[in-house]
Amino acid sequence: MFLTIIKTKDYRYKQLVSLAKERARLLIENGPYEWNVYKTIAEAYTKDPVYGNVFAMVDKAVKRHDLHCLHAGGVSVYPALIELEERECYRDGVFEKKHVVIFDRDTDGFNKYSQEQNTLLLKLCGKKYDRVNPQEVYALDQQPYRWHVWYKRAIENYFTNDRYNALGVDTTQVPEQQQERDYCKMSDVLMGYSKGMIAKISKGMKRDDFERYLAKFDVNIEGERRRMSEFQLLLLKITKII
Repeated sequence: MFLTIIKTKDYRYKQLVSLAKERARLLIENGPYEWNVYKTIAEAYTKDPVYGNVFAMVDKAVKRHDLHCLHAGGVSVYPALIELEERECYRDGVFEKKHVVIFDRDTDGFNKYSQEQNTLLLKLCGKKYDRVNPQEVYALDQQPYRWHVWYKRAIENYFTNDRYNALGVDTTQVPEQQQERDYCKMSDVLMGYSKGMIAKISKGMKRDDFERYLAKFDVNIEGERRRMSEFQLLLLKITKII
């Protein structure tokens, strides 16, 4: 149900070789720092009461280095980077089977997408930034690309004040109201914060710590609507590429 099953007769020999030997990757904006967060999420969700056994496969893939990150350095680079990968080791439709494309929202609302992402969104779903339907993003049956936009503004918005305080960051200017907090630019309100801290901020977090403030979605899985959190959905998307 959650793994991708292919029919060998649908692929040429070179495609099958690439599918077998090339490792799965998450295309993310800041690999050197953010990859640690993804690794922590994968391990924490092995304790998920519904999909724990499935997510254990993701965690195992991370630890065996069968799943890794591809550092983009910024969303404006994504389209060119995807096209480069599609010309090289991940040719002829292999890229879509071995990658999940993940990027920040960078806007002040869950139903808004950045104009800066327009070229990327056109490639991923064929729609301009102001025409994207959230139901297309928070779905498991995406074609041909698998992709995810953070429901909140950016990855920094997913951590509570106490996580930042433990790193010596002053959070007195962070909005108290959750909706405002989810979409504020955290780098403007976190005093003493630097991007490198994100690599440490999730250390030791458990599944329930992540789940506390996550959005929930009704996701179609083989004709059945299932209620799940954003991180459960993201990990199920990742399961599809390992």
